[in-house]
Amino acid sequence: MSDLDGQLQQTLQNNSHSFSQSLSQAMQETKQLKDSLKSLLGGTSEGSRDAELKKSLQINR
Repeated sequence: MSDLDGQLQQTLQNNSHSFSQSLSQAMQETKQLKDSLKSLLGGTSEGSRDAELKKSLQINR
């Protein structure tokens, strides 16, 4: 039974680590996508890009 406990603990730790890595990668990709969209939308100031991005996202809902 102790061996099974150890295997389960190891599996849970591995899955937790994999999930954390996947989540971190998804967060990085989301930030890159947001930055790319801001760049694509252009605008003369950062505030303008943010407003255009929000407007575009609301239109697509």
